[in-house]
Amino acid sequence: MAIESQLDRIAEKFERLRDSDPRCRVGSSGEHQYELNVPISEQELAELERSHGVELPTDYRAFITTFSNGGAGPIYGQFTVQDAFAEYLTPSKPFPYETGCRIEYSHSHSGDDLKRLREFYKDPANQYGKIVLGEMGDGMMTDLIVTGMARGQVWIDDRTTEWGGLYPCDTFGNKEPLCFVDWYETWLDRAIARKDVP
Repeated sequence: MAIESQLDRIAEKFERLRDSDPRCRVGSSGEHQYELNVPISEQELAELERSHGVELPTDYRAFITTFSNGGAGPIYGQFTVQDAFAEYLTPSKPFPYETGCRIEYSHSHSGDDLKRLREFYKDPANQYGKIVLGEMGDGMMTDLIVTGMARGQVWIDDRTTEWGGLYPCDTFGNKEPLCFVDWYETWLDRAIARKDVP
């Protein structure tokens, strides 16, 4: 199966990266120290999914049940799946976007701009259909979309900055949205090559 071979490749690349960076100086590795967590059992994961009314994407499920449930990863590392279901999220409702939503506004911070930003920030639909993979800093988060047209894609929730919005993760210069395991493997490839790694 393709996912199993990709996870084998990820495990091999992870070891190679960790062994090549014993002082944790690549990207934000000083934060996660290349520590992996014990995978979650299929039974515990199924119960978690049932309690939140959602089935997680296949590649992410395979990753957290066979490789690591959170721990080392892009930016500051990943949350466990238990923490990824943050209390303010509603993952079972459909994620409302397909191609991203960025809020454009002038730098004058006019009353209209600020009102639009506040409305967008507080819109409960922006918490639908996703779980949180991890923090990026400055209030930005990396999300995994679990329902809707963008299901399976890694997105950025950047509603706290002046370029704010919700959009497919483009952190690695990718032009197309990435599924979870492609996102994780791209991080490994760039980190091994020492290319501008967050």
